[in-house]
This record gives sequence, C-alpha cells and structure tokens, in this order.
Amino acid sequence: MFGRKPQNNNDASTQPSGSFDMLNHVGKGTSIDGGMESNSSLRIDGKIKGTISVKERLILGPTGIIEGKIQCKDADIAGTVRGDIESSGVLRLLATANVNGDLKVSQISVEAGAIFNGNCITNRGSIGEFLNENTETKAIKA
Repeated sequence: MFGRKPQNNNDASTQPSGSFDMLNHVGKGTSIDGGMESNSSLRIDGKIKGTISVKERLILGPTGIIEGKIQCKDADIAGTVRGDIESSGVLRLLATANVNGDLKVSQISVEAGAIFNGNCITNRGSIGEFLNENTETKAIKA
C-alpha cells in the first residue's frame, strides 16, 4: 500500500549473524545434575552441578549457580560459581558475581562489588598454549 515494497523477511541483514544466532537457556527454578556442552551461547538462571563447556558466550544471571568447572570463550558472570573458570576470550565479573575458584583467562574485567576468592592467571595468547604453559605436573610418592 502507498507504493511501499513488501519486506523480505529472509534478507540476511535482518537475521541474527555469527555465534549469537542461537542462545540456549537454563531457566530460574531449573536444576541440572551433570555436565553440559554447547556449541553456541548459553544463559543460566538456574543451577547446574557439573562441568560446563561453551564454545561461545556463557551468561550466568544473578540467580544462576554453577558448581563445577567452566570452559568457555567469553563469560558474563552475575551469579554464583563454585569452581574453576577457563576463558579464551573476555571474562566479566559483574557487580553481583560471587566466584570461588581459580581463573585462567585471556582478559578479565571486574566490576565494583563483585566477590572473587581464588587465583587468577592471565595471558593474551592462545588459550590452548596458555593452559599448557601454566599447568603444573606434580609427582606424588606413595
């Protein structure tokens, strides 16, 4: 009507692009006992016990709780983590974050009010090389 062309909803410019075109979500009130793997981004507002591996961005909302190891590219942490975090991109600890564990990250940002108890190792190189360089092997005698 009025000389306007109909919009093509399949136009690539209107579609989400890159790694954020799919977001998995664990909602508030949901509890998972076991690990999770995601090839795309993941938002957690519930509770997960176990190892979490995310190839893109992990978003832990203020009500989210993770008890276990986290491996991800980028992470925005606003909830509670009891475990170690390895991030090959940017780790953001937001003001409501409460993290108890060690961090191995390329870059880190900590907002005022965030709680962090643990050790932090940073390196801007490849996270694979970084993790191999900074892993200590200790022999235990019986």
